[in-house]
Amino acid sequence: MKRIMLIAFLALFPRAFVAGEQASTQDDEGFSLIRISTGIVSQEMNGSLAGYYAIYVGPDAWDALLNDGDLGPLLKAAPPNAAQKAVILLPPNPRNGKTHCIYFDNAHPVGVVGVPSNAEGKLESAAIGSALRVVTAEMNQPCREELYFIPGMLEADDGRPVRALKIASAGQK
Repeated sequence: MKRIMLIAFLALFPRAFVAGEQASTQDDEGFSLIRISTGIVSQEMNGSLAGYYAIYVGPDAWDALLNDGDLGPLLKAAPPNAAQKAVILLPPNPRNGKTHCIYFDNAHPVGVVGVPSNAEGKLESAAIGSALRVVTAEMNQPCREELYFIPGMLEADDGRPVRALKIASAGQK
């Protein structure tokens, strides 16, 4: 994603979505996997997920995003038991935070990776491979924050729109 632009759809979606609600900006499965992913990542982060962008990548978008400069390296590193489903959490500034990817076998998280970008703001494949871990029961816990999700779009390298949710926080639960 050469250009990360959030185009708020607040006119189309008059309110942000709370993590516990049924409604979603994507399919219900994608939103459910995003909630699971924020819980996993919040267990290892000392800070807040506020400002991060959550992207659900399902089987229908997987192949198209494999060549993207930001998302592709994460998708190529998927463990063999991942069923072409992942949630990618992008930091507000790639040079100052880790990018996280949680891989799923259906609705079950099977792998997680969290890697910082290099000096150019890009992810390195070697760093991704060495950071890949299996998701344990201790990691798979609810998020520590009360999160809100604001619908928007990012743009892939080829100009393809990628649905994303910008994460906002109401603080600790």
